[in-house]
Amino acid sequence: MKKIYIYEAVSEDGQKISGVFNGDLESFKRYIREHKLFLISYKEKDIKLKTSKFTVKDYIYFIEELYYLINSGMSVDKALINLIKNAVKESQKNFFEDILKSLKEGNQLSKSIVLAAKSNNITLDELSVLLIETNETVGNLPLGLKKAQEHLEFKESIFSEIKQAMSYPLFLISMSVILVFFVFIFIVPKFAEIFTPEEFEKLPLLSKTILEIGLYVDNNLYQVLGIFVTFVLVSVLFRKQLFEMLKPYLLQIPLFKELVIKLQLSYFFGAFSLMLEGGFDMKKALYQSSKIITYDKLKSLILKVYDDIKRGEKISESLMGSDLIDSNTISLIAAGENSAKLDEIFNSLSKRYLNEFKKSTASLLSMLEPAVIILMGGVIAVIVISIMLAVMSISDITG
Repeated sequence: MKKIYIYEAVSEDGQKISGVFNGDLESFKRYIREHKLFLISYKEKDIKLKTSKFTVKDYIYFIEELYYLINSGMSVDKALINLIKNAVKESQKNFFEDILKSLKEGNQLSKSIVLAAKSNNITLDELSVLLIETNETVGNLPLGLKKAQEHLEFKESIFSEIKQAMSYPLFLISMSVILVFFVFIFIVPKFAEIFTPEEFEKLPLLSKTILEIGLYVDNNLYQVLGIFVTFVLVSVLFRKQLFEMLKPYLLQIPLFKELVIKLQLSYFFGAFSLMLEGGFDMKKALYQSSKIITYDKLKSLILKVYDDIKRGEKISESLMGSDLIDSNTISLIAAGENSAKLDEIFNSLSKRYLNEFKKSTASLLSMLEPAVIILMGGVIAVIVISIMLAVMSISDITG
């Protein structure tokens, strides 16, 4: 339970003031003494902390706030105490308190963050911790926090782009499925009732099939809806596992494969650039950056480059002949090696591949949206045609 103290006091120069203090009682008393206030009255108030999970955005805000506090000259432990006071979630408060406890035991901030995350069952971005650790080791913790923040914000922006790009097609698909369900539940079964069993058997095959589906849905409505709801819930709750299962098949699709490569290269080049700026040597930066790649062929290529530069080769030379990275990119990397500005080149390449990913995604969606409309329109058209065929064949059936 979080506490605040609403107080009235008289300042050293005799002015009556009122204020709000966020923290425990001992900290409040210390605050009054340090500011030489004469306390008239105070009221203690409990504020219930939220019970939601610690999210990626919470982690980004934590890194950003910690950077500003430490960069202003505040010690790490005081900065953490400040964050604990201002925590709005129970998960945040516990995470910050565990970091502070680990710091007091003599651990570095980077290690304390890892230990606190483990004890609170929080999954952290590995690269952000490495950026903090490297700069902390050389005595420049604020720079490490800044680079970790930039990396996390870049990663989050990519995920936001993907979610935003997929929202409209998913909406179209959802509405189309609902429309088809509506037709099969309320229209098709009613129409099927006008035929006797003998007449029903004489209907055209298409009409008979559609009407049978409508009757099945009507007779087993709760079962069908249960299966549909279960499918949706499983898809939402286990989307990561489902994606991992489908990923090998999706990567066989050229357009999807191209999108994955562009996204992963953007992410890789951005991480590599940040690590070089953050003080990593090239070999370590390359190896650590390779950990964020999930596409096996691209990961194998980067690890091959890592082995080659250990033998004295340049990155551009090792990439020559690769079918995953184009010649223009390799030429730019070579220019960066010759001008000793690799970090700037990789940052530029990261932005370039991200822009290409956005353009390719927009192009795909421009085709996907009408495709969904045509597909669902086709389903409705089949239902309408089957009903029309049934109507047109009534005279033949009854005659």
